[in-house]
Amino acid sequence: MRNKHSVYVTAASFVGGRDENQDCYLIDDVYEIDAPGNISLVTGNRLKVKKELCFAVSDGMGGLENGSLTSLNVIRNIHRRRKAIGFDEKIWTKINRNVIRGIQRSGTVSGATASICKLIAEKGRLYAHIFTIGDSPVYYFSGKENTVSLVNTLDNEAGLSQEPMTEEEREKKSHYLCHYFGKQYGDRVPPVHQYAIEVFPGDIILIASDGICSIDENRIRDVVMQPKYTNLALSLTSAAIEAGDNKWDNTTAVAIEIDDVRREDTK
Repeated sequence: MRNKHSVYVTAASFVGGRDENQDCYLIDDVYEIDAPGNISLVTGNRLKVKKELCFAVSDGMGGLENGSLTSLNVIRNIHRRRKAIGFDEKIWTKINRNVIRGIQRSGTVSGATASICKLIAEKGRLYAHIFTIGDSPVYYFSGKENTVSLVNTLDNEAGLSQEPMTEEEREKKSHYLCHYFGKQYGDRVPPVHQYAIEVFPGDIILIASDGICSIDENRIRDVVMQPKYTNLALSLTSAAIEAGDNKWDNTTAVAIEIDDVRREDTK
């Protein structure tokens, strides 16, 4: 059975209150590697899913020196290995080792989180394979149910610690990353969370840096449910910046709209 799926992809990235934008993103081979400056926009690309497409966002860790180099290194490694990315954990060890080598060459302490969406077309169906490490979120909008859900677990101390904490302690630790590319794991495989969902026309996958987290699933749904928009990623990053909680942080989003059915210009 021939695969007839397509996606409409937009991206937006803003420096926020940082000195530099340490977020990077990948849109398969259309934008192989994008190291954004203060502002970066991809207004829209309609791509056919013949077999598979790969998208990713990487966030340099905590504004550390050379964080942009590390996130770019992560994106380059994902791009080079995008065909091999899947549920075989060995790929994450290879990527992490290469990122560590890059950090060692730069002589600084750094790391980067990542969220990855790989679309797989198979026998007329379309599947989203999601891979995340750290606190880069992935959201899924169901066109059938008109609901938004956070797909992945955000790896921070507040989320992983089993110790009782006060709200003040939890808030303080909520920004401490437990896992990221560039961390030494010894013989262990980097703990990349893995998910697989079947997606349908009208669904949307949003991969982002944690700067987007100043808006919740309800606000994301409100933006998606607007009657029309020209750049969904721009609308969502703008909403996050306007919310104010993360004006200090870089904010990046890649929005992947399945089969374009929500767009007036496709009718």
